[in-house]
Amino acid sequence: MVNKQQFEPVTGCPEYIEPSRACIKVQKVYDARRTRLCELRQFDATPPVPVGHGPYTVISCEIVPNSEHVIATSIVPIPGTIPPLATVSAVIACNAEFVVEDASGNIYTFIRPVPFSVSVILYTPDPNMIVQAEIKCVCLDQCLPPFDTGHDVVVSCYFGAFIQIKVHAEAELCVQEFGECLWPEISTQAPNPCIDFLDPLVTEFPPFNLPQQEEFAN
Repeated sequence: MVNKQQFEPVTGCPEYIEPSRACIKVQKVYDARRTRLCELRQFDATPPVPVGHGPYTVISCEIVPNSEHVIATSIVPIPGTIPPLATVSAVIACNAEFVVEDASGNIYTFIRPVPFSVSVILYTPDPNMIVQAEIKCVCLDQCLPPFDTGHDVVVSCYFGAFIQIKVHAEAELCVQEFGECLWPEISTQAPNPCIDFLDPLVTEFPPFNLPQQEEFAN
């Protein structure tokens, strides 16, 4: 897609290099949606938490900084929709760090991914557009007492997620390029006044006579 628009040169510039056309490639967002989810999630804590050492307590649950990542995205066009719409889906996740204590006071730390799936309907004129998914996870510090199945220890906590889905494509903007402004050259060297002063062709000797010293007789 080409967007044509005229731009005037910057005022105050005495002269420009011959203007030409410049094309800039940018990412144009066509549609976006925000979604908020809150779910109870269960995680296998074994290993490292051993079975048969309960009861267990979840000491803390925190999101690992900068652990957000996209697992998968997809675009499925909806036939017959005007404007063209599509079901845009994404699976995105963050990592959570759990600290669990057993009945003997032993502390265990482990990290598990927390995935979220979301599907929204977006304006999508091209099924090959790029899907961008962003997520911010929050562990709500509402964890149920872990339970022992005899094979592993299961930890259950509530997680909230702020999710944003975008579809965008590369667009080309053509603008008029004026190049650099041809400002007048400015000398940064301070002039030396002695050069002109010592040159007799530039600075003439002034026509004056110093008064002579008068001698007085005793």
